[in-house]
Amino acid sequence: MALVKCPDCGKQISNQAVSCPNCGCPMASRPTTVKIRCLSDNRHVKRMVFKINGRTATETPIGSVATITANQPTTVDVTIVLGIIGGGSPARFTAVPGKCYEARYCKPGLAFWETQVREVSFV
Repeated sequence: MALVKCPDCGKQISNQAVSCPNCGCPMASRPTTVKIRCLSDNRHVKRMVFKINGRTATETPIGSVATITANQPTTVDVTIVLGIIGGGSPARFTAVPGKCYEARYCKPGLAFWETQVREVSFV
């Protein structure tokens, strides 16, 4: 059993609870996935790797949508793969279940290439 935050009242409750004992919020209907659209302005980038706690959660080709299972807000690290070599400027963001994100490897202005992640309304 683990403790998770109720999406309505924010109190800690069991992850096995059917509803929140504090406010009655139904827990079975809460979202458990995060969708991330993978894009790149560099044609040499083949895929993006998403890691949670140092372990690979998913590796997704550019132009596809990654789906990560998460019951609570989770810190995700994003790196790119150029052919068979990993690299690029990594990005870190907090993925909230039920939200959609866009991860883009780009070159903003005259700066170096970097991975940017932003929340979007849909994937």
